[in-house]
Amino acid sequence: MMSKIAIMSIVLIAVVSLTAAPLFAIESKPISDNQLNRLLKNVEKNFSEIKTLRTMLTQEKNIALFSETIISTGFCMFKSPSKLRLEFTKPFKSSLIINDNQISKYEFFNGNWQKLDTGNKEMMRLIMENITSWLQGRFKDPDLYEISAYRNKGTTILLTPKADAFKKFITSFE
Repeated sequence: MMSKIAIMSIVLIAVVSLTAAPLFAIESKPISDNQLNRLLKNVEKNFSEIKTLRTMLTQEKNIALFSETIISTGFCMFKSPSKLRLEFTKPFKSSLIINDNQISKYEFFNGNWQKLDTGNKEMMRLIMENITSWLQGRFKDPDLYEISAYRNKGTTILLTPKADAFKKFITSFE
């Protein structure tokens, strides 16, 4: 059986990947509702025990203005229940931080970290709170998104936002 950190790393990488279409859905077969419910129960049980975490992450963005996928890499630090830092180191340095109810965004520019406007604060808060919730193993929120999972060599959980306002920013989380 995989260690909790290995499982967490796999799921975190999957969760933080922002994509316009499911990457693995075409090559993989969907799991049944019963299998999905068992998977989510197991994930919630295991993740609820995690108090702190640091892992590498990869974010993939498909933006309508660009024909290619933008791939960012960095790391994630999480402290239960509500502290999260997503720091990207390539292709540029930036950081998103949620500390309890406060959200901050920074970018490394000309040798210094500069605080940026978070833009749509409510949408940013929703995204960051969802990631924090997922890191605690809580994936089921039928009001916010559809949930499914696919198997190939591993298991990919796919979350598709329901709200049109959310879909404008994110098509899906894997």
